[in-house]
Amino acid sequence: MEEYYKILGLPSGADKVSIKTAFRHLAKLYHPDLNKDINAKERFQKILEAYECLYYGKIVKKQPTYNYQPPTPPKPYESPQERKKRHEQARAKLAAEKLRKEQEVFAKTYLHDFLIVLLFIWRIFLLFIAFLMFFSALISIYKGLLAENNYFPLFLLIVGFALLFYIYSNRKEYFLIGHFNITYTKFKQLFVVTPNLKQACFFSSKTPADGPSYKLRFYNVKEVKTYVSTPLNHQVRAKTDVKIVYVSRTKFAFKIHLIAKSIRSISVLSAIIFLPIESLIWKFFFGILFSIFINQFIYFFSKVKSDFYFLFNPYLLIRLLLVLVTLAFATDFTDFQFKHGSGLGIWLFLLFLFSDIIITPLVVEIPNNQLLRSFGKSKYSKIKNLLDEKFQIGYLESIPSAFYVVFKWFF
Repeated sequence: MEEYYKILGLPSGADKVSIKTAFRHLAKLYHPDLNKDINAKERFQKILEAYECLYYGKIVKKQPTYNYQPPTPPKPYESPQERKKRHEQARAKLAAEKLRKEQEVFAKTYLHDFLIVLLFIWRIFLLFIAFLMFFSALISIYKGLLAENNYFPLFLLIVGFALLFYIYSNRKEYFLIGHFNITYTKFKQLFVVTPNLKQACFFSSKTPADGPSYKLRFYNVKEVKTYVSTPLNHQVRAKTDVKIVYVSRTKFAFKIHLIAKSIRSISVLSAIIFLPIESLIWKFFFGILFSIFINQFIYFFSKVKSDFYFLFNPYLLIRLLLVLVTLAFATDFTDFQFKHGSGLGIWLFLLFLFSDIIITPLVVEIPNNQLLRSFGKSKYSKIKNLLDEKFQIGYLESIPSAFYVVFKWFF
């Protein structure tokens, strides 16, 4: 109220006659029809509001102010071809952004470092080939081979010169390797696991476990979903849970396992080189069989459990028997030469794939994973719990478990 009296230029509590007189005086001064000032209309509205409130006792409600925005003009007509082109550009932009993010993630992996090394080796090899082609062609031309209507040296000369010119043009970046993500410390950690001194060695009765732990990988495929956009475009995505188990062992057990792995490799190589039979598959089999006997001899006298303890289970034994039966039926044992067809190796490879893709998912569904449990009498609680949760031993879901077992046998 005090503000209204100030607008009319009156003291607080003035009577209605004074209010009406002041209003008429100010109205003549600030009425928009009489006063052409820009602010006259706003000032007159305030005077009118004060007069109505003080003279008639009206309560004027102030209207909230809104930020007025003019309506957006309608979009121009877009033809179906233009709409299709705009959608394709948007999809291409999203695909490019997705590819950029995937490349950034891939650049931080160890596989990126491995490919960098392969690329550098390839560049050195290409340089060697370019020199070899160029100078061998020059020597051939010098000896007069072109006179015999042999134009192959000329072709080598052109290709070698083109390769050398390409290498020279990119000489500043040709021998640059690039940034490595892996360091010596990280590379060492890939092969050496920190010992767990708080636990006893699982492979022997000695304590504490002061050696590198034995590492096993388990995976479980779940939440498999199929996405179908068109009859010719569909995707299958699955969420894979990977668990790593570290089995504690002493330095003595680690050395015994290292000796056993070395004997396996030496036995297989010796069998391949020295056994007087033609079949490479049977040489490999006899080498493994011989290494098993030597390893069991070492484990018996050292009183250390085998590093293959967790991998040898009924399902693996079934697959080995299946392979032996296939070998036996496909081999000719005449004169003890162990002859078989050239395609036997491919059939065995397909057999392993079939067992992993078709049979393994059925074996996992057997209650308590009985076929995937080790033959050993002792139970390791972490591995037992993972098998109860339908985990499988393997590196990743894309690498069949049979090949993982072969990998762990030698490395």
